[in-house]
Amino acid sequence: MDLQVAPIVIEDGVWITSKCVAQMGVTIGRSAVVTPLSVVHRSLEAEGVYGGNPVRFIRKRFPV
Repeated sequence: MDLQVAPIVIEDGVWITSKCVAQMGVTIGRSAVVTPLSVVHRSLEAEGVYGGNPVRFIRKRFPV
């Protein structure tokens, strides 16, 4: 089996809580929050709160 690698990009102000998994090739956008035990399998937009397995959008982090 060939080794496959891709960078994980974590932008400024991101909070990644305990026991999370970020899979290869994802980008977590600026000021996003990832809740405990989440599995990040796709790139996440900036300023959102995300959680679950697989990860899903919960709400915007900052009110408008």
